Amino acid sequence: MRRDSSLRASPFPCQPQTPCYTWWQWAEGHMADFFISYTYTDLEWARWVDFVLREAGYDTVIQEYDFRGNFITEMDKAVDECDYTLALLSPKYRASVNCQREWSAALAADPDKPQGKLLPLRVVEMEVTGLLGPIIWHDLATAPNDRDAERRLFEAIKGKVRPSTRPAFPGRGRNIPAFPGGRPAISNLGPRNPHFVGRVQLLERLDRQLKEGAVALTALAGLGGIISNLGPRNPHFVGRVQLLERLDRQLKEGAVALTALAGLGGIGKSQTAQHYAHSRTGLEIVWWLRAERLETMLGDLAELARRLGVAPEGHDLQQRARAALDELARRDSWLLVYDNAEDEDSVRDWLPQGGGAVIITSRESHWGRIPLLEVDKLARAESVELLLDLSGDTDTAAAAALAHDLDDLPLALEQAAAFAKVAGWTLARYGEEFTQAHARLLQQGKPVDYPATVATTWDISVRRVEEHNPAAAQLLTLCAFLAADDIPLDLLRPAAHRLPSPLAEVLADPVDTAQAVAELARQSLVKAKHGMLSLHRLVQLVQRNRLSEDECRDWTARAFSAVYLVYEFKENDLTTWEAAGLLLPHAEAVAGRAETAEVEWRATSWLLDKAGECLIKDGLYERAIDLRRRALSLAETKLPADDPPVATLLNNLAIAHYHAEQWAEALPLLRRALAIYEAQYGPDRHEVAATLGNLAMVYLKLGDLPEAHKLTEQALTIGEAHFGLDHPTVAVRLGNFANSLDDMGKPAEAEPLQRRALEILIAHFGEVHPLVAGSRHNLAMTLTDLGRLEEAREMMGKALSIRQTLLAADHPLTILARGLLAEIDARIARRGGASS
Repeated sequence: MRRDSSLRASPFPCQPQTPCYTWWQWAEGHMADFFISYTYTDLEWARWVDFVLREAGYDTVIQEYDFRGNFITEMDKAVDECDYTLALLSPKYRASVNCQREWSAALAADPDKPQGKLLPLRVVEMEVTGLLGPIIWHDLATAPNDRDAERRLFEAIKGKVRPSTRPAFPGRGRNIPAFPGGRPAISNLGPRNPHFVGRVQLLERLDRQLKEGAVALTALAGLGGIISNLGPRNPHFVGRVQLLERLDRQLKEGAVALTALAGLGGIGKSQTAQHYAHSRTGLEIVWWLRAERLETMLGDLAELARRLGVAPEGHDLQQRARAALDELARRDSWLLVYDNAEDEDSVRDWLPQGGGAVIITSRESHWGRIPLLEVDKLARAESVELLLDLSGDTDTAAAAALAHDLDDLPLALEQAAAFAKVAGWTLARYGEEFTQAHARLLQQGKPVDYPATVATTWDISVRRVEEHNPAAAQLLTLCAFLAADDIPLDLLRPAAHRLPSPLAEVLADPVDTAQAVAELARQSLVKAKHGMLSLHRLVQLVQRNRLSEDECRDWTARAFSAVYLVYEFKENDLTTWEAAGLLLPHAEAVAGRAETAEVEWRATSWLLDKAGECLIKDGLYERAIDLRRRALSLAETKLPADDPPVATLLNNLAIAHYHAEQWAEALPLLRRALAIYEAQYGPDRHEVAATLGNLAMVYLKLGDLPEAHKLTEQALTIGEAHFGLDHPTVAVRLGNFANSLDDMGKPAEAEPLQRRALEILIAHFGEVHPLVAGSRHNLAMTLTDLGRLEEAREMMGKALSIRQTLLAADHPLTILARGLLAEIDARIARRGGASS
């Protein structure tokens, strides 16, 4: 039986903020050597000190580059976790309340030292009085040149060493009082309508059906009696008669009620599918799925499960999506539309069975055995009808001329008519402007094809946005460098200051942001829903193509900085999971662009590695390997081969290979990482211990039990000396040491160690946590080896319950626990049969 000997990541360097001054900082109890405390008027001094120290090989933390969230929280963390605080003394510094908090906290941080962790550096000539007066300070202000200033700086820090023991954790969190009135209602209902009248009998019947029926689900006949999330029917839809007839025939008469609509982006695939869905009669369920990304497709399936009343309890998206498909398999008279699917592989595993019908829309034209209908441009008469209908113009000749210029592309026709109507232009005037814009586009060397035509239409729209709301135009450009769907502007708000003005000021304010989004939406450039912003990929392409090479590089760096600054994922901190999941596609997008543009290489390496960690949590190991391999490659091209950050990335790539059960690939990476750490730090550092523990787990999988046992014991010994006996890192290593004992045939010795590890983890994280699930899993294996199957079943059941709460139903660890639980049940059954 397989146990869960999951590798634990070694401390990963904290994120750098700019390519000039940034470096790596370590996570476990030691953030950096020096926290530089300064007021903004002394920023140039702070940058100089930061650069000089980093150039000399020290780790530093500075507000400008490293503070990522709440200032007070970041300040407290920096003072607490950095070895020393360098206070840059000036009159403005003395007058600053925040600076006073920083130096006073540093002064009190280490009671065994006369001036705690505080090292004052005078950067402006002034008299140092008050509480700072008696403290030894060093003078940079009177240094005649930078060399002398460097000499004075290094004299100030000379002989300073890190504390020999880890600082105590300041607390275990707040105790939040219980709600005094019991559990409050959870609702997103708007206010009660004070003017509602009548409907007494209808309300009584509705209440009775919901309370007494076998299923609390009722459809109101006035809504058509179907379950649907279709948007409103497009009153301006024209033509497509033959295409709709062929689609209907294939779905009703074919051996498989499944058809893909394929064609160029903006050609009208989605509008055709929506019109068909509205026109088809006799259906009980009509459901639209945003299939461009797996997350949105599963989210829409999960919402269908909720509407059908079959959504399982818990927070697992894939489990809820699968419940919807299972329910559809038991029904007929339904239609699902998978809109904007990338390819067959992206939807194959999420297609329903049963007596319904499926339409897939996609730009992809190769769909294997799935019947395919090609969607072409509109006929000229249909284009003219659409332009006249949308614009309100009556000039048929101008509409025909414009339709010719736009090549009958539905998206371009709709854009042009919408702009003409809003601007108060005739179609003839629009045609004149289009001719001028198109000529300019040709002069820039762009081909006269579909992207160019759409680019010209959007260029006019963007110029109008630039006139009315320059920040909205900048927002559109920012979005062009992110993933196309579900851009969470609220999550990007803390990074607003990293963006150019006026976007920085607008994004910092929710109301101003909403106005900018509305301006873009009015021009049909974006779609906003539930706080998320989405735009077509062609809009992104066109917007990027509008920029010069230098501008494109600048916006690549800005978009990267915005995502990088707010992206935070910690496997052991469940509060980071949701936001990291929403930002994950954008992190991958900006990191990929940053790689291509060769900007922010250190930060790009960090973001790729961190996104890989999130993918490991989701069980997407091959994608994690790809990202972490790229992260390592970036570092190896810039850093010496024996640099500790390279070792960290080697370790983390090995972890991804380990989860993918590629143990032979993980082994040389870990050996190389260990050699670097031991050469740089000696044998007793916690980085060395983490790598030893990871190596041990690989040896365990490769069958070298004596070596695995030896290394787990070494890792545990170093961990206990570094962290103490009750630290969760020690608990993980204790559990792995117990695993090695169990695998060597000593389950009786392993059991008490497993239980001790579990106690530490529950005390630190609570019951619902992935590490607790892993510890229960391993203890269940040990109990199984001891023949105590009922206890093992209970323990594995709890591990499975945690994983079903936190992870997807088809996550490898969930599947593993489910399979092992079934195997334990089978053993219990066999033992009972043998006894009887």
